[in-house]
Amino acid sequence: MTPVAIALRALLGARRTWVLGVLSVIAGGIALLIRVRADEFRWLDRYAEVTESLTIPTVVAFVALVLGASVVGDEREDWTILYLAATPVPRVRLAGAWVLAAWVMALVLLVPATAGAAWLGLGGGMGARGLVWLVAAVGLASLAYSALGVLLALLVRRAIILGLLYIVLWEATIATFADSADKLSLGAYGRRLLAQGVPGAQEFRVPTVGAATAVIVLVAVGAVGVWAGGRRLGRMELP
Repeated sequence: MTPVAIALRALLGARRTWVLGVLSVIAGGIALLIRVRADEFRWLDRYAEVTESLTIPTVVAFVALVLGASVVGDEREDWTILYLAATPVPRVRLAGAWVLAAWVMALVLLVPATAGAAWLGLGGGMGARGLVWLVAAVGLASLAYSALGVLLALLVRRAIILGLLYIVLWEATIATFADSADKLSLGAYGRRLLAQGVPGAQEFRVPTVGAATAVIVLVAVGAVGVWAGGRRLGRMELP
């Protein structure tokens, strides 16, 4: 089996993965509840607020980061990492396989829940363009967070706890509500992409950069995470 297949199989068999799936569904359910309770003209505004303060900086960040950290932690615990390290596969490629596996699983958990809830807003002005930008925001933000989770797991043992502190203390609080901190927030660049196509999202606190720059930043974070993870894997003691 390839490193990606091994990692995906481990994630699919882990109970925490399905707990994260429940979290994604709950986030989508909140959006659906807003659709039911809000009037037609306020639905998109309320949805934009939830996405700004909950979906991107909290749910997407938590799900993707935990998956990234788990894919490395699980392979260290069951010693699969020793088998992989003994193969001639380059270390950077192994790190890339872990990031890819975590990212794919994050997309499986997050996109149906978030896009499904947003689809109900089509009649209220959320067109196909908004849906595309929503998927792009969730997809690219989850890529960056997955890479961060893999890197943290290769650097420290308690990567999930450290990642949770990062999300709670930075992404979901300071970086979401402090304008001066948005350029140092992965979630802020995700919200920047969302603001491109979702009516009512123009008031987002997002970096004053273009959508193309936001895409480049998120992809670059993913690439740097893979490169740094590969470097770390080549120097660390296993498991």
